[in-house]
Amino acid sequence: MQILIVDDLQTDRFIFKKILQPDFSVMTLSSPTEARAYARSRTFEVALINVELRNDLDGIELLDDLRRLNPQPFDAIAIVEDFDDRQYRQLLRAGFKDVMRKPFDRLQFESILGQSASEAA
Repeated sequence: MQILIVDDLQTDRFIFKKILQPDFSVMTLSSPTEARAYARSRTFEVALINVELRNDLDGIELLDDLRRLNPQPFDAIAIVEDFDDRQYRQLLRAGFKDVMRKPFDRLQFESILGQSASEAA
C-alpha cells in the first residue's frame, strides 16, 4: 500500500515513516506544492495530511487538489494537534475519512483503514 504523508514538520515526517515502514510504502513531503507535483505523476492509496500546514495551502484545499490530480481514488486522513467537534465535522464534510491527533498511532491508523499491516503488504 502506497501512503502519501504531507506534513511541514521534519520530525513528524520522520516519525510517520519510522512507524509505518517497512509494512507500507511511504512517501513523505513537506509542502502542498510538493504534494501536488507528486500527485500529477504517481498514485497512492492513502494520504495523511496535516491540515494545519504553514505553507501555501491549508490541508482541506490540498485534499481538493489531490483529488483532482490523482486519477485513482484514495482514503484521506487528517492529522492535527487537537480538534473539537465542529472542526471534526468540517474535516469529514471536506472529504477526510477520519481525523487523527498527533502523536501518530499506528493501531488507530490501521483501525481507520479497516485492515492490519499484514493485510496491506
